[in-house]
Amino acid sequence: MNDDKTRFEEEKTFKGWLVVLGGPLKGRDFRLTEGKNLVGSSRLADISLADSNLEPLHFSIRCQEKDVCLTDLDSDSGVFIDDKKIDRQIIPEETIFKAGDSEFLIKIFKGR
Repeated sequence: MNDDKTRFEEEKTFKGWLVVLGGPLKGRDFRLTEGKNLVGSSRLADISLADSNLEPLHFSIRCQEKDVCLTDLDSDSGVFIDDKKIDRQIIPEETIFKAGDSEFLIKIFKGR
């Protein structure tokens, strides 16, 4: 570890993007990194989104070596893939889903 950085400032490995396809932040995209990416309306989330129907910590995207897992963090309004509510699901490298008032695309980078 570089002595000039705290553990929170360490570089994380880039894994892909979370793209907002519809909703208040339509057109925006956010970097996903290796490990757990917390998403919600809180500034404490790794990806903080201004969507009034997202909970402070609404869902997580865990990017691991061999798979990607989308998890609803016990939200009231849920996370939906193909209009089916999910709790936790291993997802393909490109997945469209809905949470709050937004529609998202997860796009995982396949480069080496």
